[in-house]
Amino acid sequence: MRSDEDMQACKIDPRVNEATTGVLPTLPGCNPVQKGPEQATQHYDCGAVTEIGDPILPYTDVTKTLGWRYVACAKDPAGQERTLRGFEADQQDMTVTKCVNLCKAKGFKYAGVEYKSQCFCGNDDIPKDRMPKEGLTGDCSLPCAGDGSQFCGGAAQIGVYTACENAANCSNE
Repeated sequence: MRSDEDMQACKIDPRVNEATTGVLPTLPGCNPVQKGPEQATQHYDCGAVTEIGDPILPYTDVTKTLGWRYVACAKDPAGQERTLRGFEADQQDMTVTKCVNLCKAKGFKYAGVEYKSQCFCGNDDIPKDRMPKEGLTGDCSLPCAGDGSQFCGGAAQIGVYTACENAANCSNE
């Protein structure tokens, strides 16, 4: 049996690469916004092809660019000791790349992004009780403050990265 917290952390990664947040010219599925109160007219073909692809994972892949891999979306509960405790920064131009580079320059083993603009670094392994349960991914899908195309953790959820031992064979597994 799963707890409410486990069920809230269970996410199905999207498989359609289409904008669904912000100010959109059309609704998802290429449906134009229509005035009411009449019933909307259904549109079957808008000239666009919606492709179903591989899941869009809620982390930023920096294996090729930085030689670091994604570890997990770990818990970072409020009011408790931080999951990564060596260094922290909160900047409105934060990205995964910037956080990893900060932690790397300071000699840390782990880098973590949280709540759009926060970066944490540390050397201690992530406690097992902070890691997501098997089969769950957590919710680290907030866009980075400095680059909305990158994912920078969540509320009390930290996207953790670590350096690959062999940058040539670096992968997120």
